[in-house]
Amino acid sequence: MLRRSSLKRWNRQWQASRTRDIPALDRLTGWLYDHVPAETLRTVVHGDLHIRNVIFDPMTTQVRAALDWELCTLGDPLADLGTTLSCWPEAAEPSIGMVEASRVPGFATRKEIAEAYAAASGRDLDALAFWEVLGMWKIAVICEGVCRRALDESANAADGGPPPASTVDGIVDRALDRAHTRVHRRTP
Repeated sequence: MLRRSSLKRWNRQWQASRTRDIPALDRLTGWLYDHVPAETLRTVVHGDLHIRNVIFDPMTTQVRAALDWELCTLGDPLADLGTTLSCWPEAAEPSIGMVEASRVPGFATRKEIAEAYAAASGRDLDALAFWEVLGMWKIAVICEGVCRRALDESANAADGGPPPASTVDGIVDRALDRAHTRVHRRTP
């Protein structure tokens, strides 16, 4: 179950990482608090499941392993699907500096991934929009944390510097769009 304490912990991280005022991120935070779904199932969740944390079989393209389990916990399995979708930009969308492989022709759309998940698991996806928005919110908070560390100590900056403000703004805009267009409709 996503507890409000988890949102509070991430919100504290956002407040500590803040490099500038981002009213849209504050609105997004409020939206998340207002839309926490009821717990339906508790399983082991990866916590950071996306295309860069999996190994594919080169012959079949099936996922063979998931890496980086340091964020695993117990929670709603839709959390992992939401995180995956939050890191899955599509070809028609503007780049926001995230994993771009999914924009290449031949990759499934977010809708196709969600439909395949629903068919394979039999799970209800009514709360999926929340989990996808939560994933984007966390990415924005993490990006701001990277910026804060680089501002506090230039040696902390990676090659190429921290993510530009436009990256965070793009992630937040996409999350707000997803929150407002999909919250009350059945996902996918």
